[in-house]
Amino acid sequence: SALLSGTAGYIDAVGFLTLMGMLPAHVTGEIVGLTTVFTAGHHLSHPGRLAVIPTFVAALVVAAVVARSHKRRGKSSTRALFALMAGSLAVCTVTGFFGALQGASSYGWAYALREGSIVAAMAFQNALRREALAAACPTTVMTGNLMQLVFDAVDVVASRFSREQNEDTLARVSRVPHLKLMIAAVGS
Repeated sequence: SALLSGTAGYIDAVGFLTLMGMLPAHVTGEIVGLTTVFTAGHHLSHPGRLAVIPTFVAALVVAAVVARSHKRRGKSSTRALFALMAGSLAVCTVTGFFGALQGASSYGWAYALREGSIVAAMAFQNALRREALAAACPTTVMTGNLMQLVFDAVDVVASRFSREQNEDTLARVSRVPHLKLMIAAVGS
C-alpha cells in the first residue's frame, strides 16, 4: 500500500506539473472539472481533457478482461496488472523526452500519449488493488484514507483512556493494524 500510494502521489505531482494541472490519480477531480466546463461555462484548459474519462474506462475494461482471463485459468492477475501499470508508466516516461526537444510543440501526439498512458496507469493501479490486493487500503484516493486514519486514531486513543473493556473498546483496539496501514498509505 505504501509503495502504490507513493506512486500515485508521484504521478499526481508529475501530472499536475507536466499536464496542465491534471491529477491523474484522482479522476474524480477530472469529472468535476469537466462538469463545470459543460455546465458553468468555464474554460477547458486543453481539449485532451475530454479524453481522460474514456481513457480511464477503456483501461479499466482492459484490466478487467486481463484479470478475468487469469482467474479462468486459475492464476493470479497480480503480475499482469503490475505489468500493465509499469508499461503505461514506461510509455509516459518515454513521451516525456519529446517535450524537452526543440520545437516540442510539434509533438502534440506525444503529449496526448503521455496523458493517456498516465491515466491508464492509474486505472491499472486501481484494478490491481481491487482484484489482487483486496486487503490493502485504496492507494490513489487519499481523502478517504486520511479520514479513516483520523477515525482509527481517535478510536485507538479513546480505547486507551476507556475504563471499561467492552465489545466497543475491544473493537477500537483491534483497529491498530489498520491504523498502521493508513499511516503508511497517507504518509507515502
